[in-house]
Amino acid sequence: MEEKFYNSKTKMVLAFIFLTLLTIGSFYFAIILALSGEEIFMMIFTFILAIILILCTYTILKRLIKHEPIVILSKNGITLNGPGNPGFVPWEDFEGFVPYKYQMSRFLGIILKNEEHYIDKLSGRARKLVGLNQRMGFPPFNISLSYLKNENEFFEALEKYEIPILIQIEEGQNL
Repeated sequence: MEEKFYNSKTKMVLAFIFLTLLTIGSFYFAIILALSGEEIFMMIFTFILAIILILCTYTILKRLIKHEPIVILSKNGITLNGPGNPGFVPWEDFEGFVPYKYQMSRFLGIILKNEEHYIDKLSGRARKLVGLNQRMGFPPFNISLSYLKNENEFFEALEKYEIPILIQIEEGQNL
């Protein structure tokens, strides 16, 4: 039997609204700077920020429309969906989980026996995302607990599979 866990739609909608407003504000500020003819560097920086925000907003919108489970647990293993995650991983490949916080967001890091095997399967963009996690001292794969709907049910389901939680990491600490 599969157990599916989704991102909280309410939190995703709020993030979408916030990013949309921030994007509009960034474009507005860039236009004001362009019309004034001063602060060319700030105008370019603000325009680049707005483009990055558009990409983030698009990603959240895509997740809202698809509304696929972010995590699927089964007797055979776990499926991790989302950017920078490996897809299906059998339980035999797991060492455990590492909960951690970073900048007010909570994550459940996933420690695999052969992480490189799963990293090699990822697209170039996803590998860069995973590499960023590793350079910051965090596990390459993770589940965002801040957006996970029914977090308590998720942890109860994880207990059934007896995958250990290895260590606690405080904010700002590295593995």
